[in-house]
Amino acid sequence: MIESSTERTHARLGSSLNMSRLKGATRMANKYDSLAHLVRGALGDRIVQSENFLDFFAEDAVLEYPYAPAGTPERLQGKAAIAHHASRLAPLIEFGEMTLGSVYSAGDTVVFQASCQGRGLA
Repeated sequence: MIESSTERTHARLGSSLNMSRLKGATRMANKYDSLAHLVRGALGDRIVQSENFLDFFAEDAVLEYPYAPAGTPERLQGKAAIAHHASRLAPLIEFGEMTLGSVYSAGDTVVFQASCQGRGLA
């Protein structure tokens, strides 16, 4: 087993992101046991009720992993790219408790920061 470091993940809905439009942050200290529950916690009533992580994303969604390990993408653009990446990683990673940090929103754009502990399954 390979222990992984804390991940910071930013998710965005919609097709354009202008950080200057995002007014202030909602600070949260919520703990979640799955990525689907964490995303639902960050997006609240903006999101469909589903246990499938991919149902939460628009076709032009973007996921950014600023601390991605070498050889893995730092940015996934589009729902298809997110699905492909998730299907490759799912059997390799075991996530522990997830913590939702700051949530910024403006219109249909939401940026949130989350962290978790996990381990790689080699």
